[in-house]
Amino acid sequence: SIYNSLRQAYFPQIVKRWPMDDRRPFRSLTLGACRWSFALTSLFAVPVLLFTDAMLSLWIGHEPSASMVAFVRCFAVHYLLDSLVEPMHSAVLATGRIDRYEVGQFLTIGSAFVLAFIALAVGLPPWTSVAAVAVGTGLNLAYHVVYLRSRLGFTWRELVLLRASLAW
Repeated sequence: SIYNSLRQAYFPQIVKRWPMDDRRPFRSLTLGACRWSFALTSLFAVPVLLFTDAMLSLWIGHEPSASMVAFVRCFAVHYLLDSLVEPMHSAVLATGRIDRYEVGQFLTIGSAFVLAFIALAVGLPPWTSVAAVAVGTGLNLAYHVVYLRSRLGFTWRELVLLRASLAW
């Protein structure tokens, strides 16, 4: 896929920059990978979000149920958020300091399973389990932003500019 090809291109470069003590290019490359990853994912996810009903109608041959539409939209949101997380994850892995990081990673991603279980246990529709995955991915993104700021020296300005550049 396009996304995997992009990851294969940026991951070695991010890993190479950290031990060279090239912090500015390291940060620039990581944030650039986030932008490109999000942009490429948006090419597919945004049309799915906007035209879910029509796409599903063409695919399955009849009008999709509301649950099916919600299910697909939740997955699209999940993949959009995950496209930002993956380059940040690569940056953290490049440092080799992953002991505390993995605990936070487990808690944020694990929250999705807990939320999905609770949603299904109280009788909410099945698509809410996918919404829980999207919420867990959002929490994971927030965790990565805080981690990059506190442990890897990214500035709030860099991270806010990333946010501003995504609002195209």
